[in-house]
Amino acid sequence: MNKWIAIGLAVLSTSTMAFTDQAEVVSFKKVLKTQIYQTPYEECRSEEVPIYSQQSNDSYTDEIFGGILGGVIGNQLGSGRGNKAMTVAGAALGASIASDNSRANSKSVVGYRQINRCETKYKQEIRESLDYYLVTAKYNNREFTFNSNTLPGSTVQVTVSPSH
Repeated sequence: MNKWIAIGLAVLSTSTMAFTDQAEVVSFKKVLKTQIYQTPYEECRSEEVPIYSQQSNDSYTDEIFGGILGGVIGNQLGSGRGNKAMTVAGAALGASIASDNSRANSKSVVGYRQINRCETKYKQEIRESLDYYLVTAKYNNREFTFNSNTLPGSTVQVTVSPSH
């Protein structure tokens, strides 16, 4: 039992023997952090857009002619009971082709107008700033390193405690 008390007292006495002293700063290095900042800006350009005429072709002459021509061709291709079906199919197809062609040709460019098209883009800027100082100090012929938020002087304060 006395042995444990002696050990306890020895541990307590060595931990209370801690003191502060000064260690020599051997070197320090700035450690930087890099951050990317994005600034939005708008880029606009002017474009010419065609203006189409609003012609309305109320005549169905092309469709009628296409239907007749398609019906004649269908009648020539069909035979027997399929002759009527081919005639009707040819007429419908001919009228449809003529209608599509008539609509495609009815639009014509009559002028141009200016419009602005804008797009949001981002300018990137890389900035470096101080994160911390990596300090190397020497105490009792032993070097050690630590991080510091402030610029160290020629010495730093250290807490020294005896070790076993």
